[in-house]
Amino acid sequence: MMQLDLIVTIDSASAHLAGALNVPVWTMPGARDRLALG
Repeated sequence: MMQLDLIVTIDSASAHLAGALNVPVWTMPGARDRLALG
């Protein structure tokens, strides 16, 4: 994971692990997030 330039994922353990390793992360909202935001 540390060899990647960017990780694109949903809000999951992989997103948090990448953040802890200082790897840039783009998170995509899941279906539940969209309903909560209206």
